[in-house]
Amino acid sequence: VIIDESRIEMNEYFFNGVKVRNYSEPKGKHSFRDGKYWVKVFPDEKSFTHELTLLETLSACSGVVSVIDTGQGKIVSEDGGTCCLPAIKELYVSERNISQYCTKHYNEDEISKLVLRLVKTLMELEERGILHNDIKPDNILVTDDGHPILIDFNISKKIDEPVKDVHTKKTESYVAPEKEGKGIVSILTEIYSLGCIIKKCMTQRSPEYKDHYSQGFIAIANKCTEIDPCARYQSFGDMEKDLLQLSTVKSQEVDVASPVERKWSIRKVIMKYSSVLTVLFYACGLIFTLMAFFMVIASPDVEAGYVPDLKADLNVLFDTIKNIKQ
Repeated sequence: VIIDESRIEMNEYFFNGVKVRNYSEPKGKHSFRDGKYWVKVFPDEKSFTHELTLLETLSACSGVVSVIDTGQGKIVSEDGGTCCLPAIKELYVSERNISQYCTKHYNEDEISKLVLRLVKTLMELEERGILHNDIKPDNILVTDDGHPILIDFNISKKIDEPVKDVHTKKTESYVAPEKEGKGIVSILTEIYSLGCIIKKCMTQRSPEYKDHYSQGFIAIANKCTEIDPCARYQSFGDMEKDLLQLSTVKSQEVDVASPVERKWSIRKVIMKYSSVLTVLFYACGLIFTLMAFFMVIASPDVEAGYVPDLKADLNVLFDTIKNIKQ
């Protein structure tokens, strides 16, 4: 029996006949968490087959959500009505999307590493002829160690697949102008969406993100979001080259740091090893004290009324040291 989920509250969840007892609040109408897994229920067999086929094609991609099992997902309402639909059990990644992750990881190094990993994943999709078609923060979850994972391939498509066969849902702020106006979906629309996400991540620190990021990194984001598709990166591979080049340039800038930066680095080293340097300082002081004490004991007695003669005293000191060595 198919029920109207918008009018009733669902309170029981099953996957392949087994009741899910450890679940979080459902995501949308059908999806819900099952412990360390995520169960995604589909409205019909066609959409289920569509997404499963794409996920199986991308199963070797580390940046794409992993399929654990397939089967039937059943949702039971308070009045006993049930909704049984095809479902995919995926590995649970995180409920924290890329935008939320960057509220605490917002410096350029962290964001550029995150983006570079995401670009590598999108390059793999590009090589397999697949467009995600809905790149936005909610569809990019981030693990605790900073690895982005793409989810929700329900409206993804093959690069050569006619757009009319797959609806192109509009996501405000992340959709390319030509996709919204003419329904064009391509690698260039994917790159535009990614550029919007980069800018979103940069503004987590401050709306005036230009004050906190290098001109090179800002230029990469701007090139992704050019209104004219021909002015954007023409592939994710081209974008990766610029990201890697920027990383190399920044590394070289650290090597040729200004004197002020060098002094700051020396200060940090001193602060880091302050306890070791303190021990060495006291050890050297003790050694010098013992040497002075020993030299006083080994020197000849000083007679009353003696007037110091620096040259003569030095000769006596050198003769004493020479005698000690012999």
